[in-house]
Amino acid sequence: MDKCYRIGFDIGVASVGWAVLENDVVSENPVKILDLGVRTFSPNEMDKTGESTAKNRREARGVRRRNRRKEFRFFRMKKLLNKSLNVDCDSELPKLLNVDVYKLRSDALDIKLSNLEIAKIVLNILKHRGFKSNRKDNKDADEGRLLSAITLNQTFINENGYRTIGETVYKSERFKIENCGKQIYNVRNHSGDYRNCFLRADLESELRLVLSSQQKFKNENIDESFIEKVCEIFNSQRNFDEGPGEGSPYSAKFEIGNCTFLPEEKRAPKASFTFEIFDALSKLNSLKIDGESISYDLKKQIIEILKKKGKVSFSQVRKLIDLPCSKTFNLCRYNIKKGKEDKELSEEEFIKKCEAKDFISLKNSFSILSALGLENFEGNEDIIDEIAYMLSVCKSDSTIDEFINSSESLKRLTLNQIDLIKKLNFDKFGSLSIKAMRR
Repeated sequence: MDKCYRIGFDIGVASVGWAVLENDVVSENPVKILDLGVRTFSPNEMDKTGESTAKNRREARGVRRRNRRKEFRFFRMKKLLNKSLNVDCDSELPKLLNVDVYKLRSDALDIKLSNLEIAKIVLNILKHRGFKSNRKDNKDADEGRLLSAITLNQTFINENGYRTIGETVYKSERFKIENCGKQIYNVRNHSGDYRNCFLRADLESELRLVLSSQQKFKNENIDESFIEKVCEIFNSQRNFDEGPGEGSPYSAKFEIGNCTFLPEEKRAPKASFTFEIFDALSKLNSLKIDGESISYDLKKQIIEILKKKGKVSFSQVRKLIDLPCSKTFNLCRYNIKKGKEDKELSEEEFIKKCEAKDFISLKNSFSILSALGLENFEGNEDIIDEIAYMLSVCKSDSTIDEFINSSESLKRLTLNQIDLIKKLNFDKFGSLSIKAMRR
């Protein structure tokens, strides 16, 4: 081969730059620019903010979806109340328009209420049903403030001996403000203020306690079956990874693409052990030191370190073979722009800094291995691949539990292992299947 070339792309949101370089045959370093150019186009973002032009449509669609689901919950709950309590919610509830619903929620624990008053309580709790996280990854700062406010409210309720949230709001001055000389409830949150937030689980407990109390007061319309149906509607919520239901114009089934080499096989998750070790081996086969490929024995040594430590840097490879600083790695980026601090470094110090970065890594599969409490990958490749697939397609605890229950190999996991696994979150897939990469 007389000449070798390199093609580079710089792909941005508003342009694609390209260049064709001629490389030195021995060192493979660029020696000449043969041609270059750029194509520009209008970015798919707002001029001033840089946000996606689809953001407003996406947010509006989300609001419509939440409103539609909330309306459907109310429809189902009213239908249940009409049938079980013999009331007509739409026509009779306006009679209780000026009745203090928080007083009813407090009284329901101690005295018998009418069926219409019980219906008003149930619909009031359903309307403001509290916070329940649908996330399985790390919480953001905003959610952290919300959970802190919820904890403070829970502490306040427990310290003051209140039985339910409704009783707390009715009897405590904490949730009241003075307006025009009158005491009114201050139970709504404002932007960035979460002082009046409660957990959905706590509101469900109140709902169960209210209905159970009324059952003890000889309300013949309330039984265990009715309580469970009320709580089922109260808790109904589609998981994030389920998306819109069938029949919705926005419904779409998540599908994984097919393997490039074996079209009958599905692509593998990038977090799987097979993908990461395949990627590591590919980089090892491409690694050269001053234009020469590394030996097979050195590759084996590097892989052994990789499986024990989960990652290997260029500096570790240099130390492993006692490589002098005059020789460099073709896959390490030495030509990055030097910052102010880097300019004070010697050439040898700058090379060491560049080589301190990871060369190959089993980061994701190693995190699964650690969560399982296992010491090495040998014999555990299949279960790590399966867990990586599960965490890449399941985005809620409930769907993870369903996946585990349907898998013979994952059923053997302990509760502690499952809890640690649920803290991990992956979502990307490669272009090849597990079967193709193992071949």
